[in-house]
Amino acid sequence: MVQPQYSESQLLSGELDAKSKIYDDQSSAITQVQNLISQSKSLSKENLSLALPSKENVADILGQLQTISLVSGVSIQSLSLDYLPLISDKSQLSFVKSLGTLRLNLTLFGSYESFKNAIASLETNLRIMDARSLKIQPVVKSPGAFIYDLTVDTYYQAD
Repeated sequence: MVQPQYSESQLLSGELDAKSKIYDDQSSAITQVQNLISQSKSLSKENLSLALPSKENVADILGQLQTISLVSGVSIQSLSLDYLPLISDKSQLSFVKSLGTLRLNLTLFGSYESFKNAIASLETNLRIMDARSLKIQPVVKSPGAFIYDLTVDTYYQAD
């Protein structure tokens, strides 16, 4: 009489342990997913602030251009910055900030391959940069080298 009850108790205990393990695994998986979701939300905000910063951050722009120059193999011969008028559309939403534009006028020197690498780096750079115009001039004394007059616009959120 005790033996059947003991066997049934052992069976139920085993089932309880298995279900507890499944519950713990699922709870752990849910917690991990929730952590990943919260991390992705914070990364999205962080990436947005890097792509479209809340101020000009000219020093950051210069650092990014210097890095692109070094990695691609072009040299920056000259650089000038122009602040373009703010773009504002406050008629729709009151919390929308104006969009500021910095126009970068660059003169670069290097091979065509190096310039292509620099443009590819500008395209994939985290900060939004739009190439506006390009003028290419060959360098007579240095075959295979060119002077590139490049105009690039980059943006920021203005108050």
